[in-house]
Amino acid sequence: MKGADVEIVETDDYRISPARYAKNKVAVFIKRKPDAWLKGRAERMCCAMPGSRYSHREHSFIMSKRSADRFHKLYQEGWDASFITHELIPPEET
Repeated sequence: MKGADVEIVETDDYRISPARYAKNKVAVFIKRKPDAWLKGRAERMCCAMPGSRYSHREHSFIMSKRSADRFHKLYQEGWDASFITHELIPPEET
């Protein structure tokens, strides 16, 4: 496999796979809803991950494997990120 050795992860909201044009990086592709015009939770969290950037060429967020693993773990735990400040917001205790 070209690029980072990454296990491809696919959920209803995003897909994590090796980046095609960035060496040793992974791409987090956000599956947007056709009627959504604001950023969803997955997209907000990608913006909050350190070292991530959006690549129009790949239509994905490019980040290190470590950041992608952290993103996936926090997303599954229910974390969110601020739309304006890009700070991570812990899940509310229920």
